[in-house]
Amino acid sequence: MAWIQKKPIFAILLFSIVLFTIARILFANEQITTGSARHRYIITLDKNTPKERMEEMEDTLVGLGAVIIHKYTIIMKGWAVEMSDSLVNPLSEDESVTSIEPDGEVNINSHK
Repeated sequence: MAWIQKKPIFAILLFSIVLFTIARILFANEQITTGSARHRYIITLDKNTPKERMEEMEDTLVGLGAVIIHKYTIIMKGWAVEMSDSLVNPLSEDESVTSIEPDGEVNINSHK
């Protein structure tokens, strides 16, 4: 009787494993077909970029497969994104883009 009650849990676990495996395969195929790995970047726009242009660029980024992690609008204009490395050069040619830098942890060490 206890085995019958545990069966739905087993089915959910099996479904989760299969779904995870399919997602990994699809992501691996995306990397193979694009020929480019995905990394996190900070894209900074010119401070005078109009809101409409920023929204337009955001739609373009998402359309190209980028994932917007954070949108910056107060101190600077831009995004933290996860995107294909192959998008860096074409995006950097846009006149609104002032920089595209790899995103990462920054440490400040003080030595006396």
